[in-house]
Amino acid sequence: MRDQDGFGWAEYPAFDVNTIPFGSLNSAARAKAAASRSPRGIRPGRYTVILEPQAAAALLSFLAAYGFSGKLYNEGRSFICGNIGKKILSPMLSIEDNAFGPAPGIPFDYEGHSRRKVELVSGGVIKSPVH
Repeated sequence: MRDQDGFGWAEYPAFDVNTIPFGSLNSAARAKAAASRSPRGIRPGRYTVILEPQAAAALLSFLAAYGFSGKLYNEGRSFICGNIGKKILSPMLSIEDNAFGPAPGIPFDYEGHSRRKVELVSGGVIKSPVH
């Protein structure tokens, strides 16, 4: 949603369109758009950023597709190349690819094989790409 030079966005994942709270999504997007009017630059530096769940999910989906891709790993184009078994991320970070966990996922991969839980990062240590 646009509000002058501001922009707002909201989403809600659902299997049933009847469960989507369109009114509250509209309100959230409008509020963000209004709050982001008249943006201004900031100096380069380190800043604490708190991401909404949807933004964190989008970031993780790119990380999964490009960072932990077995194909990119085999081609030597992934950041995990040469880093399996090394602690290169925050020790507070653990990531798994699990289609059967609390967040629903597709139970098969792009080749039609059944998916299984794969530990990608444990305590900041790179564990495995996904093949």
